[in-house]
Amino acid sequence: MSSEPVQPGGRLVPWRQVLADGEWDDRGGNRSSRNRVVDGALFGFAVVMGVLALAYVWHSHGVVVNSLDLAIGVLACLALWVRRSRPGAVLATIAAAAFSPLAAGAGLVAICTAATRARGRALAAAVLVIAAGSVVFPIVNPAMGELVP
Repeated sequence: MSSEPVQPGGRLVPWRQVLADGEWDDRGGNRSSRNRVVDGALFGFAVVMGVLALAYVWHSHGVVVNSLDLAIGVLACLALWVRRSRPGAVLATIAAAAFSPLAAGAGLVAICTAATRARGRALAAAVLVIAAGSVVFPIVNPAMGELVP
C-alpha cells in the first residue's frame, strides 16, 4: 500500500499538492496575516543564520566562489517566500544549502517544511538531497570544520 496521499478516484497526489499549503491560494498568492508573520520570521532567521555562516568562511574562498555563494544564497532565501505554493523551491533550497553557507539557514527552513508536509516519494527525494548535502557541504566549505568531531 502506498504511503502517498490519494485523491478521490484513486489517483496519487503529485509532489506539488503534497507540499502545497491549503491556506495559500496559488492563483492569487493570498496569504493570511499569520502566514505573512511566520514567513517573515523564517526569512529573517534564514538570512541571519546564512550571514553568520558566510562570514565564518568568507576568507577561505576566492572572489568567484564568494560571488556564487552570494547569488545562490540570496535566491535560496528568496525561495522561502514561495515555499508554500512551489514545492520545487523547497527541494532547490535544500540543494543550494549543500553548497552555499549563505543558503544554510534557508536550507534548515526548507528541511522543516519538507519534514512537515512531504509524504512518500517527495519526502524520500528530500531526504536523499539532505543526505547528499551533508556530504557535499564540508567538502565545498572545509573552513567550517568537521561536522562531527
